[in-house]
Formats: sequence, structure tokens, C-alpha cells
Amino acid sequence: MDLVPDPDGMLARALPTVADDQSQRGVPGVYDRQGGLQVSLAPDIDTALFQETGVDRVSWRGNFVYRAQDAAGAAKIVVAHSETSRKFRPAESPANLPNALCREYFGSKYDIAYYCFVSHGRYAASVAANQLLDAQQRISAQYALLVNAG
Repeated sequence: MDLVPDPDGMLARALPTVADDQSQRGVPGVYDRQGGLQVSLAPDIDTALFQETGVDRVSWRGNFVYRAQDAAGAAKIVVAHSETSRKFRPAESPANLPNALCREYFGSKYDIAYYCFVSHGRYAASVAANQLLDAQQRISAQYALLVNAG
């Protein structure tokens, strides 16, 4: 009971959003690197990525915010998480947010369709939504939170 729930303000940097994904990834909160892997969408990829980029904190509040060692690490997280593949294709990023990257999942109609990613300073963030415009608006709002968090 004596522990501070958000010692570095990570949860305050995460956009409070409705989680479209009904298979909730974890309890909204702040996690260390290992805990962040427990709520990760791709722990097999994120294990090495978190090590390489120096991630020490992950917050989840319907979307993810990652704190990397530096801005280069945060940008690398965005690039890695936005990679296209056999089941992911590029999607249009929001206008006037040039460092945001979005992708569309087309493997199953029952899964979340759109994912967008952005970084600012040593922080990287990802949001998910079933409509592209919703994902674009969420990532834009998330970016504004990161910029204005100080």
C-alpha cells in the first residue's frame, strides 16, 4: 500500500481510451520491462526490441506507451511495430503528423483492423481501432499527450 502507483508519470502519458480488443491484455497500469512483455502483443519480437532500445517502462491504458533509453530507441520501436507482413499492410497515417505510421491487419475480420504508432522524445506509443479514422484520431491525441507531458 506504500508503493506509488505511477512513480514516473507513465500512466499519465497514456491516452485513456476504450479498448476495442475484448481480450484485454492486462490491467491498466505501469509495468517494468518484464511486466511490459506480459501485456505485449508480440513478446517474441519485443523481448529483443526492449533490450535493444532500453525500454524500462511500459504503460497500458487501452493503448501502449513505451519509455525507451532515448529518442532513437523510441523511433526504432515505432518502425519495428509498424512493419508490414503477410497479414499487415500499410495504412494512411494522419495528416499533419509525419512521424506517425499506421498499418492494417487483414488476417481475420474478428480482430482489430488498424494500428498506429508515433514517438516523441524517448517515448513511443501505439493505438488500435477498428476504423482507420478512429485510429488516426487516437494516435494524434496520444501524440499531443506526449508533447504536452513535459
